[in-house]
Amino acid sequence: MTREERLAHIRDVVDSAPLPPPEDIDRLRALLQLHVRTTAVAPTQRKRAAAAKAA
Repeated sequence: MTREERLAHIRDVVDSAPLPPPEDIDRLRALLQLHVRTTAVAPTQRKRAAAAKAA
């Protein structure tokens, strides 16, 4: 199987996969946003904790 054939097969499989229901998509979006916010805030909180410990 050539690279092009393999990519075409993967595209076919992905295109034929059923989509999850909208409520599952909403739940996944919320989890992703929570993860993004948590990872963005964590370094700041760590800096504040280190500064408070040093003071």
